[in-house]
Amino acid sequence: MALHHPRPLEPAHNGNPSLRHVGMLDLLDRDPRPTFIVDATPASIKSENGSLLEYWNSAMASANPARVLQLIGRKGSIHGSNGKDNAAFTSFQTWSLAQDVTSKPLLYSGYIWTKVLISSRWNVISAISDTTCASSEPHGMTSLTRKISKPKAPNFDWTDELPPLRLTPHTAWARSIDWASTPLGPMSSWPSQLRSIANLVMQDPRPAVVFYGPELIMIYNEAEIELLGGFHPCMGASARVALASVWGEYFEPIIEKNLAGETVEKTNTPIHMMRSGFMEETYFSLKFLPILDSEGVTVGHYEPLVETVRPHFPERDKFL
Repeated sequence: MALHHPRPLEPAHNGNPSLRHVGMLDLLDRDPRPTFIVDATPASIKSENGSLLEYWNSAMASANPARVLQLIGRKGSIHGSNGKDNAAFTSFQTWSLAQDVTSKPLLYSGYIWTKVLISSRWNVISAISDTTCASSEPHGMTSLTRKISKPKAPNFDWTDELPPLRLTPHTAWARSIDWASTPLGPMSSWPSQLRSIANLVMQDPRPAVVFYGPELIMIYNEAEIELLGGFHPCMGASARVALASVWGEYFEPIIEKNLAGETVEKTNTPIHMMRSGFMEETYFSLKFLPILDSEGVTVGHYEPLVETVRPHFPERDKFL
């Protein structure tokens, strides 16, 4: 009597059909492993430097060992690196771009990397923390003798060279400003203090603006736009120039106190500004907080604002 072996499950019928509507990036966005994707087809070069990098998740943007994201798709050697480092990276780059249906894990820069080829085109490359796969190492690779630390927390710094994967339209617009043409210089040159302040103002739920440096260059959040009215857009401009019509009377005295290290707080301050097509009397409660450098010198000014209703003055109003 012949034995009949059961037919194996066909991959197309395995699993809940609803899962087939979940995209690959939905999974990778939540993957704690540093992961990036390259287009491994030679005809897909899209830029002058030959970059093939198509995607990276938050964990990869945060960890970014050996500046892989900046270098993986580029041609030539690593600037400022020695021959051993160049040889190691060249081996890693060649491995990353090879269209291998099956590929062994590779050790590079203290991480063990795995690769999966999707649709004969996309190499999905992830860093893992398991040290059991470090058996064969190309020339120039360093043996890993300890467990790899977990990836760092996701990056939320909108001023970073590799910004978060998801930016609000306002922060995306802020990044598009030609900062190199302002006294602050390109964002890549900003000191850590300015980066921290720029991120703080964007995360403040209140309308808020920063005036930074001797020229009082403005950085403000989306909530501030309505209060700026006709002054917007003025991101990256000097406050003395952009707010010239109200600066001397309302703000310059406050700036002088901030420069002396004093915090200024005002309640129901009347300010006349052009808004909605006409001159409007507005009232604000505001604080001006001096931003101090490591030596205690004021280098900037942080201003959160709250627009208030017109205060009631019975003795004055009866004559109006």
